[in-house]
Amino acid sequence: KNLCFAHVSLVPSLGDPAEQKTKPTQHSVKSMMQLGLRPDFLCCRGKEQLEPSTVSKLSLFTSVPKGAIVSLHDVSNIYRVPLMMIEQNVHSMLAQRLRMGPYEKGVDYSAVEDLTQIEESDVIKDWKKLADSVDEPESECVIGIVG
Repeated sequence: KNLCFAHVSLVPSLGDPAEQKTKPTQHSVKSMMQLGLRPDFLCCRGKEQLEPSTVSKLSLFTSVPKGAIVSLHDVSNIYRVPLMMIEQNVHSMLAQRLRMGPYEKGVDYSAVEDLTQIEESDVIKDWKKLADSVDEPESECVIGIVG
């Protein structure tokens, strides 16, 4: 009831044209399941956002619902990662999984509504300003190395 397994895995893009490969994630989830651990969420790292066909394939072979598969693709700076997770409603899915707030048994994670209104909070607005400031610096900095 009060525990959540989020499995972070690489989904590499190989070939020309680039194709997202799901085998590494499938094998790591299989290894977890052999140990008696079933992931509630798959957080998939990669260069590009997960394609719908990749999400479907991962869901089929790992038994993780499509709505619980999160794309953690490359962004301009590290401060954008939490914002990307908010866009994918991860905070509401975690609240649902951990039964924090109104709980519905057997709910589809992709249908979980945002009850937190976190995007409107001052903390997130400040965080967006920080992420923007890293992308658009005010001035240059010269660094000298002696040695």
